[in-house]
Amino acid sequence: MKFIKLLLPAILLFAFVCTTEAQIVVTSTTASTEKTPKTKSIRQKGLVVRPEVGTGPGWFFTGSQLSMAISAYCNINYQYNPYLSFGGGIGYNFIHYSGRTINVSSLPLFANIRVNILDKKNSPFFDWKLGFNLPLNTSKLYVPYESNRLIGFNSDFNFGLQVNNFSFGLGLLWYYYQHEEEKLHSDDPNSALALCLKFAYNFQIKKKK
Repeated sequence: MKFIKLLLPAILLFAFVCTTEAQIVVTSTTASTEKTPKTKSIRQKGLVVRPEVGTGPGWFFTGSQLSMAISAYCNINYQYNPYLSFGGGIGYNFIHYSGRTINVSSLPLFANIRVNILDKKNSPFFDWKLGFNLPLNTSKLYVPYESNRLIGFNSDFNFGLQVNNFSFGLGLLWYYYQHEEEKLHSDDPNSALALCLKFAYNFQIKKKK
């Protein structure tokens, strides 16, 4: 009987301690949850303007000659979510063809889609620009009746790393140039490639609240 009288207060004390500790754990967890706000993505819904420049060597398939390409684009996209944006833009392409000292330029108009792999400040990405070139000049060759110009299809595929709002990448520019002779005959467009180092910055003009 004496043992039961001693055991009962011990059980009650043990139950009280367990209940108090459980309440402390719940309170601590709740406070910790309240103190840790949800981190917003750096890429919010809204309009994004992304100026981009790039340069690198190129290769003309016809004639197997090297070239140097310079590109400058202004992309205007809608950021749909932290991973995907789509839109279009306008730019400037300049190609120097060293084999015959040809300098040709064009105004590319394109649609653009961009994909970020991670919802983080530092994220790998790839984007694709697809459109066509409006020729800005025609480059004369050694003889006055031969010329070249950029015209038609234009594709620019890029991949790289976005660090905060800066983008560093590598782009593969595929374009057409047209060779003309005697002002009467125009050859079919010839394709060429250029591998360019790219740099861009993302301006978020409007963020959805």
